[in-house]
Amino acid sequence: MSKFLNKKQLKKIGFFKIGKGCKISNKISCYNVNGSLGDNVRIDDYVCLKGRILLKSNIHIARGCTLSGGTKGIFIDNYTNLSNYVQIFSMSDDYFMPFIPGGALSNVNRKKFARIHNKKVFIGKAVLVGAFSVILPGSIINNFSSTAAYSVIYNTIKEGFYHSNLYKKISLKRRNLKQMKMMYNKVLKVKK
Repeated sequence: MSKFLNKKQLKKIGFFKIGKGCKISNKISCYNVNGSLGDNVRIDDYVCLKGRILLKSNIHIARGCTLSGGTKGIFIDNYTNLSNYVQIFSMSDDYFMPFIPGGALSNVNRKKFARIHNKKVFIGKAVLVGAFSVILPGSIINNFSSTAAYSVIYNTIKEGFYHSNLYKKISLKRRNLKQMKMMYNKVLKVKK
C-alpha cells in the first residue's frame, strides 16, 4: 500500500486539477474540498484540508497544518513552504464583539447570533511561513516574504519583508460579558 494518494483518490476528495509529481500523504483529513494542485506539491501527514484550496506548483505543506478555505478560499503560489502546524483560516468567528460562536449554530441561528469573517487568503511566490503561525481571514503575504515561528498574520505583508510579532505588546480589551450572556440565552430559547 502506498504512503501517498493517487490521482483517482485525490479527485474523489475534491481536487478538480492535479499536476504531475504530487506527493499527498494518505494520512491527511479532508472536508468538502474544492481545489487544485499544481506540479510537485507535497502535503505531509496529519494535514487538515477544508473548503476551497488552490495550490500552484512546488509547494510543501508540512505535518499538522490546517488549511480551512471555506467559501472564499486559500490561494498559495509557486515555491512556497508552510512549516509544521501552520493554521490558515479564510473564515473565523468574531472574537471581540459579543456574538455566539457560529460552529455549533444552525444556519438560521448563525445569521442571527454569530458574526463570521469570511475573506480570501493569498500567499505569494517563494514565501516561507514559520512553524505554529496563524494566518487569519483576509491576510495577504506577498511574494518572497517570510514569517517567524508563532506569528499571527491578520493583514498584508509587503513583498520581500520578514514578519515577526513575537515581541509586540498585545492590547487586552474586555468583551461585553453582559451582552454575550444575553445573546447566549437567546440562542438557547430559539433552540427549544
